[in-house]
Amino acid sequence: MTTHTGGCLCGQVRYAFDAERVEGGTCYCRDCQRATGSPMTTVTMAATEALKITGETRTYSLQSAADRTVTRHFCPTCGSQLFTDAEMAPGARFIKCATLDNPSAASIQANYWLSAAPDWAPVDRSLTCFDENPSG
Repeated sequence: MTTHTGGCLCGQVRYAFDAERVEGGTCYCRDCQRATGSPMTTVTMAATEALKITGETRTYSLQSAADRTVTRHFCPTCGSQLFTDAEMAPGARFIKCATLDNPSAASIQANYWLSAAPDWAPVDRSLTCFDENPSG
């Protein structure tokens, strides 16, 4: 196991988790676009209890397009988005890959919500692609 670390822009919030591999996916849904100001966000997942966080975050919750609660955690000082909790994945926390100290440690496996991607969005079509979230 390797310990992966990361944090926010100002350094007030830091986190660490252990994983052999950091696998992730990129989401192009409109909520992620609006929350990040970019055409997508790329995340990896860790068990909530396995993620060690120092510093306080604030949260913002909303109902997703699938009518499920999604809660985003961000630094109250610099505003960096760090984590997302999703009702559809209880016990898991999605970590924004770009906040990793070594974002290149993440291996991106799939793209989600391509039906909402702007025409100008960079999309790696060599990955598994889904128009929305896969069922099941």
